[in-house]
Amino acid sequence: MDKLETIRVFVEAAVNRSFVAASRNLDMSAPAVTRAIARWKHPWA
Repeated sequence: MDKLETIRVFVEAAVNRSFVAASRNLDMSAPAVTRAIARWKHPWA
């Protein structure tokens, strides 16, 4: 997942105030949304 896609995931989660809602809207699993945001916030982890 590239940086732009990761930012899109973050924005979707912020707009929906929910990782689960973002995952539904983006056709992703909830854990994939969580991992994407975690990688964006902590790229060294």
